[in-house]
Amino acid sequence: SASRDAMAEDHVAHFPGSSPETMDDLRQECAMLRGQVGGLEADNAELQTMVRQWRKWYANTYRPQIEYFDTE
Repeated sequence: SASRDAMAEDHVAHFPGSSPETMDDLRQECAMLRGQVGGLEADNAELQTMVRQWRKWYANTYRPQIEYFDTE
């Protein structure tokens, strides 16, 4: 089938010595990957902030409440 042939070609293209990509293709892919990295770094920073806020809430609010209930 056509999709199986396309997969075979794609698989073969990843072996050393048979790379049909041009420098322009590689530059374009590199730019795309840099964009993805930038987005992932922004997501990561946001998640780190959320984790810091959660840890602060847990230490300052949740844990003291549970300790209080345990002494009741």
